[in-house]
Amino acid sequence: MTKCTVIYAHNHSNDSAATRSKKNVSQQTNDRLDQLFMEGHTPGSSRKLLQQSIHMDDSTLADRSLVPDYKYICR
Repeated sequence: MTKCTVIYAHNHSNDSAATRSKKNVSQQTNDRLDQLFMEGHTPGSSRKLLQQSIHMDDSTLADRSLVPDYKYICR
């Protein structure tokens, strides 16, 4: 009888800027965007305010759950 052991492991980093850019937008970020739109902000100004409200380092800005791309905000 043959025994097979499956090990679930990534063969690449799962905490890189590339993987962060694919994350789903968080509910907290969606709520903040709704609030900014109700205050009369445009998609561009809303994204800029989101960027300014967090500590801006490259890894955080690449995190789509915190700072969604412009195309997402325009939906």
